[in-house]
Amino acid sequence: MYLVHSARAAGIEGSDNWFLFDDQIRKTGSGSTWQDFIFDEAIDASGHLLTRPFIETHTHGLHGHSVEEGLEAMRAIRESQRQYGVSKSILSLVSLPHERILELIEDAKVLAEEDPGFLGLHLEGPYIAEARCGAHDKAALREPTDSELQEIISAGELRSGCNVVASMTIAAELFTSEQLGRLIAAGIVLCLGHTESSYEDANELFAAGGKILTHTFNAMQPIGHRQPGPIPAAIEAAGVYLELIADGHHVHKSAGNLIPKDKLILISDAMAAAGQGDGSYKLGSLEVQVQDGVAKAPSGSLAGSTLTLNKAVENFVSWGNAVEQAARCAIDNPAAAYGLQVPELAEGQSAGLILLDDQGRIVRVFGF
Repeated sequence: MYLVHSARAAGIEGSDNWFLFDDQIRKTGSGSTWQDFIFDEAIDASGHLLTRPFIETHTHGLHGHSVEEGLEAMRAIRESQRQYGVSKSILSLVSLPHERILELIEDAKVLAEEDPGFLGLHLEGPYIAEARCGAHDKAALREPTDSELQEIISAGELRSGCNVVASMTIAAELFTSEQLGRLIAAGIVLCLGHTESSYEDANELFAAGGKILTHTFNAMQPIGHRQPGPIPAAIEAAGVYLELIADGHHVHKSAGNLIPKDKLILISDAMAAAGQGDGSYKLGSLEVQVQDGVAKAPSGSLAGSTLTLNKAVENFVSWGNAVEQAARCAIDNPAAAYGLQVPELAEGQSAGLILLDDQGRIVRVFGF
C-alpha cells in the first residue's frame, strides 16, 4: 500500500493532497489526515504533480525496435514505454507497400487482444504528397484507391466493432470526399500531414471530420500572411488538435508556443533510436543516421526523432510552460482527440499514476 502526500494533483485544487492506493485508489484527502492510515511506503510529493500516465499517439519505434518489424517489435515497444510514463499508445507505420500494411494490421489485431493499453495503428502514409514526404520512401507512395482503402478498413475490423487502424495521416488533396467519408465512418481518425494542402483545403477536411494536424510545422506549407496554409486552419477549427514534436530540432520553441495549449498534443514521433545511442538505424526501407541524437535520412531530411514522450514533456516545460499544462498536452488533449476517458483521481479508480516534478521529470511510476 502506497501513501503519496503533500501533492498537487491533476483536476484537484490545493497542494497538500494525499492518496492511499494499491491497485486502486482507496482513500483521498488533504492536509495531515493521511497519518491516520496504515501503509507500506509514504512518498513526500511536496512540489510535485500527481497525474495519470501519458498517452502516446505518434511513435514509430523505441529501444532499437521499429513498428514495421511486426508483432514482437510492437510488444517490445509497448513494454518499454512504461518506464517513460506511457500507459496507452498508438503505434505508427511509415509508408509501406499495401500488402505489408495488411500484414502489420493482422499483427496489430493480435496485440489489441492481449494489451488493453494498445490503442491501434497510425498509418502515416502511404497516401501523402511526394513533395512533402520527408523521410518516407518515395517508392512506397501512391494515390488512394477505393479498393485499397476498403481492404485496409476491412482488415482492421475488430470483434468489438472498432478498427485497429486508429488513425491515418493523409494528404487530403489526394482523396475524394467519398473516400474521406468512408474512412471517418469506419472510426479512423484522419490526420492532415505530409501535404500540399492550402488553408482552404485544410478547412474542407476539418469540416468533413478530420481531427488532427500531424507534427505541426513539419511537412506542410508554412504560415504565410496571404496564404496562411493548414496551421491557422487547424487552430481555428473547433475540435481539431495539433501535434508537436518538442525536441528543439523539428520546431523552434517560439513557434511551438504559438499553438493554443488546449489544442496541442505532445508526441515523440520517435524511431528505433529512441532510448538508444547514435548510429545507423532503419525507418521503413530507409537507412537513417543518428548523430548527436538527431535522426536524418540520406536526403538530409529529419527522420522522426529520438525523443521519448517524458522528454517531450520536460522540454515543453523548459520552454516556459507549467508542468500542469505540459501534462495536459500529453494526457488530456490526446485523450480528447481520440475519444478516450481519463479517469479522475478518485476513490475506486485505478492506481495507474505518475509523479512529476516542476521540471516535468518523472519521479515515480505507479500501477501500470
